[in-house]
Amino acid sequence: MTEAPRWVEREDVRLAVADTGGKGPVVVLLHGLAGSSRELMPTARALSATHRVLLLGQRGYGHSTRRPEDRCRDAIAGDVLTTIEQLLPGAPVSLVGQSMGAHTARLAGPRRLDRGAAGLPGTGPGFGHVPRRRPLTRPARP
Repeated sequence: MTEAPRWVEREDVRLAVADTGGKGPVVVLLHGLAGSSRELMPTARALSATHRVLLLGQRGYGHSTRRPEDRCRDAIAGDVLTTIEQLLPGAPVSLVGQSMGAHTARLAGPRRLDRGAAGLPGTGPGFGHVPRRRPLTRPARP
């Protein structure tokens, strides 16, 4: 897995992309709000035995441009598509996202269906964690 990011330029942003360099189907992992692609490294390592995994640092997060002029969801989905086209032209990919990344996958996936993208939402940190919630209780009345 490459530790140094590759860079994709789009409009006024520079996007950091980590690539496992693995063989097999391509999976692009998209992090959640206030996160970074680094938090998905355990998932990338687990998948890299059977997949090539790209971790995209979305605009405004991680090593990517921190304060882009445009932070709308459409621009972020466009970043995903530009990254795929620049690094994997014509390749079928699966988009997997956690939280905000899942929303990004759902926005970007349909725009690329003719070229083989599927948006798959993920849940929880590293996708394998489901937090236990304590039952709600009412405070005792005096």
